[in-house]
Amino acid sequence: MATSGLEQILSSKPASADLSADQYKFVNFDATPELQLAGAGEVGYILQDKPTAQGNNGTILLAGKGKVIIGEAISAGEFLTPDAAGLAVLAAPATGVNEEVCCEALEDGANSGDLISVFVNRFTLQGA
Repeated sequence: MATSGLEQILSSKPASADLSADQYKFVNFDATPELQLAGAGEVGYILQDKPTAQGNNGTILLAGKGKVIIGEAISAGEFLTPDAAGLAVLAAPATGVNEEVCCEALEDGANSGDLISVFVNRFTLQGA
């Protein structure tokens, strides 16, 4: 019997604040560790639901296929990282600088705010 493998690896953690407006954006952990919106270029995971208050659990996508909200036009195959608002933007490290990549776009997205399919698989992209 053939199998297709795991499609998603998920986890659940408490939120540090109301993240109900941040579904499908990048989040990471604060010092406690609770979920918070990820900042520009930080390691991030994609928030799958809408935790409405501090302490409410939020589900995050650690690896696999999912959706993310983009902050700029994106083409399929491009590597993405969070911007300051937790939106997915092109990972384009400057010369000699490393940047955290959180996922790869599986489809094009034309406008900021579009929801696109991605494959989450974190790694560091080295600047040329």
